[in-house]
Formats: sequence, C-alpha cells, structure tokens
Amino acid sequence: MNILALIGTIIFMPVIILIANEVNYGYNDYVELSIIAGLGTIFYSVFCLITYLIVRLRIKTKTVGNLSIIGIVLCVLIIVWSLLMVSSSGAIGIHEIYPAFIIFALINLSCLIKLIIQIVSSSGSKSAG
Repeated sequence: MNILALIGTIIFMPVIILIANEVNYGYNDYVELSIIAGLGTIFYSVFCLITYLIVRLRIKTKTVGNLSIIGIVLCVLIIVWSLLMVSSSGAIGIHEIYPAFIIFALINLSCLIKLIIQIVSSSGSKSAG
C-alpha cells in the first residue's frame, strides 16, 4: 500500500505542475481545470490518508506514529482546501494554490519513504528474532 502511495506521489507532482502551467499559459477555462485538479487531489489525499491510518494501526513504533500523525493532518488539510477550491466555482483557482499542493506532495513523499524504511526494518527485526 505504501509503494502505491509513493508511486502516486511521483505521478501527482508533475500532473499538478502541468495543470497549473496550462492555466497560466493559454488554457481559457481554468475553472474546469481547477475542478479536475481539485478532485484529483481529493482522491490522492484520501488514498494517502487511508494509507497512513492503516500503517498507524499496524505498526506501533514512535517514528511511524509521528510520521503517520503528520501525514494524517496534512491530508485532512489538503482535502479541506481542495473541497473549498472545488466548491468555490472559480473564485479560488488551481493557479493560486498549486505551490501548496506541490509542497504537500514533497512532504508526503518524504514521509512515505521514511515509513517504507521503517516498515522494512521492523519486519526484518521481527523475522530475525
């Protein structure tokens, strides 16, 4: 599940950059692109939120707990922000807030990599002992 979230993050970042680039340079209907980007961000954030919750419930180390809480809070924040963007009918556009989505994706990427390392190291120590 973490590997899928990691791959989703790697795909998510360039897509948001491309959508914001289309909005800034020539695509006339930025409201439609903002709604598409918002719905994609909601889907991605819910997937990552579920991943963090599953990892939090299955692995009981302090590092995993702290990273999961950080990830959960960020996912909920981005979901709320995306819902506001989608429901604003063009008042808030993707071109105004895409830097926050990219920062979220980078933080999420680092948390997921660290969680994968923790999961592999904790499963390795369980099988060794």
